Amino acid sequence: MSRGINIAENYRYRSLNYSNNSKPVVFLSHKSEDKEYVEELGNYLRNAGIDIYLDKNDPVLQRADREGDAQKVTECIEEGILRSDYILCIVSQKTVSSWWVPFEIGYGKKSEKPIASVIKNDITKVPDYLKIEDVILSIEDMNNYIKEITRKHNMVLFESTSTVPQNSGEFITKASYNNKLAKYLRVR
Repeated sequence: MSRGINIAENYRYRSLNYSNNSKPVVFLSHKSEDKEYVEELGNYLRNAGIDIYLDKNDPVLQRADREGDAQKVTECIEEGILRSDYILCIVSQKTVSSWWVPFEIGYGKKSEKPIASVIKNDITKVPDYLKIEDVILSIEDMNNYIKEITRKHNMVLFESTSTVPQNSGEFITKASYNNKLAKYLRVR
């Protein structure tokens, strides 16, 4: 296997039944003001060989957003969720003011997608509807989430102490203050 991709970037996946792909896909539900954090999480998942859907790179959604086409934006989000195997909700102080994140979680739940929430280290209270799903508080929790996904999809995954990409296969980085996620998640 190889590094994961952002399926939102690839038009060819719109015309194919992407669910036949052998790689799992994680839909990243987030508030747009958290893009830097979300992109770091997306890269971490992709380094583990997991594909993602990140709306920032969906040209159809971005055009619809610029044109104020709420119907098309909603359709793009729904399509991204349907083509994903998992929903990962990124929760920060900014998420509290989001209209889209609760919609995405509700649509994901209706579509029977497993949902997990990554709780940024600046959060003190988590909404009750997110507590009933998997909650990720630390880098170790994130690594365990990734290990569970890769195990379910029969993927080989290496755990490294370095943030430098490995020569062979997909990898995650052990929890430490050197991990790129340390500024967002707890290090246990």
